[in-house]
Amino acid sequence: MMRNYLEREIRQWLHSPGRAAQIAAARYLEGKHDILARERRVIGRGGQLEAARNLPNNRLVDNQYAKLARQKVNYLVGTPFEIVSAGDSLADIHAFLNRRRRKTLYSACLDAVGAGIGWVLTHFDAEGRLCLKRIPPYELLPFWADSDHTVLDCAARVFEQDVMDYELNNRRVRHVELYRREGMERYTLEDGKLTPDGRGAWLSAGGRPWGWGQVPLTAFKAPGEQPLLGRVKSLQDALNALLSDFQNSLQEDARNTILVLKNYDGADLAEFRHNLAAYGAVRVKTVDGTQGGVETLRVHVDHTSYETLASMLKRAIMENGMGFDIGDGILRGTPNRMTLTAMYADIELDADGYETEWKASFEELFGFLGAEGATVVFKRYAMDVDL
Repeated sequence: MMRNYLEREIRQWLHSPGRAAQIAAARYLEGKHDILARERRVIGRGGQLEAARNLPNNRLVDNQYAKLARQKVNYLVGTPFEIVSAGDSLADIHAFLNRRRRKTLYSACLDAVGAGIGWVLTHFDAEGRLCLKRIPPYELLPFWADSDHTVLDCAARVFEQDVMDYELNNRRVRHVELYRREGMERYTLEDGKLTPDGRGAWLSAGGRPWGWGQVPLTAFKAPGEQPLLGRVKSLQDALNALLSDFQNSLQEDARNTILVLKNYDGADLAEFRHNLAAYGAVRVKTVDGTQGGVETLRVHVDHTSYETLASMLKRAIMENGMGFDIGDGILRGTPNRMTLTAMYADIELDADGYETEWKASFEELFGFLGAEGATVVFKRYAMDVDL
C-alpha cells in the first residue's frame, strides 16, 4: 500500500464521525456520559451566556445503555456456547478456547453491540504460540475489498503508547500496525507522517515465512453494523438530564435560588448574598408603613411528573434498543409462557440478527485456528425458564 495513501486515510479516519461514535460507545459503557461535562449557564451582562457557579449542578448518570448492551451480549454468549464440529479438531478447539480466550471473544461481541463492530486478531506470540487479541473498534481502520464488507484487503491499527526518552521523560508515541496477508508492517505516526519501524511475517517455519493467505482478523458485527448507542443515545442523555435537573430543583433553597427583596437594609446584592450564606439572616426595614421581607421566587416541583417522564424514557430506551424489562413482565403479574414470549419478543428478534452475524464470524475464526467446519450453537436462556 502506498504510504501517502495510507497517511491520508488514517488522517481522515482519526477525525471521522464514525470513529467518534465508536469512542462514545466505549465511554457510555463505562458510564462517562455527556452529562458529566454539563454546566449550568445563565444570561450574563451584555446578554451573553456564562457559567453559573452559585447554582446546584448535579450530573447524574442512570446508565440504562450499559444495562441494555450487556443484556444483549449475555443473552447470546453469556452462557457458554456449544461448539459443534464434524472433524477431529473439536477437542483441540475446546482446549484452546479456555475461559480467558472466551472472555476475549465476549469483549469483541460487546464491541459489536455498542460500536457496530468488534475485532479479534489471530496471531503468534514471540514463543510461537497461537493467541487471540481483541482490538478496540476505534483503533482499527479496515480496508474492505468489497462493498458488503465481507473480504478484508488489509487493516491499520492506530494506537498510542507511553515511552521513556533518554532524559527519562514520558511521552506519548502513536504507533501504526498494518495487517496484511503476508504479515505485519509497523510504523510510527508523527505530524501525520509514517516512519517505518519494522516488518515481519505472521510466523516463520523452517526459515520460511508462513501465513493464512488472508488477513487473520475476524470481524464480529451488529446487523448492518448499526451501533446500539446510535439508537438510544438521545434518550439516555434525556434521562440523565431529567434526573440531574430534578436533583437541582430539590437542592435550590433561599441561599441559591431567586429572591424578591422588600426594603432590604444593606449596601448591595453581593453583601446580601454573603450575609444570607454566612449567617442565615439579613436585615430588613419598614419604609412608609410597608413591611420589609424576603420572598422566594421558584417553580413548584411536581415529582410525579418527573417519575412519569423518567419511566417513559427508560421504557423508550428498552423499546428502541430492543431489550426487555423483567419487571414489566413478571413482577407485575403471574408469569406464564405467553407473558414470557411477549416480554422477550424484541430481544429475540434482535438476537436473530446478531446470531446470524456471529455464527459466520466464529466459523471464520475457527478457520484461522485450523478447525474448518466447526460452528457454534448459542444457548438462549429466555425460554428455558421452568414455569
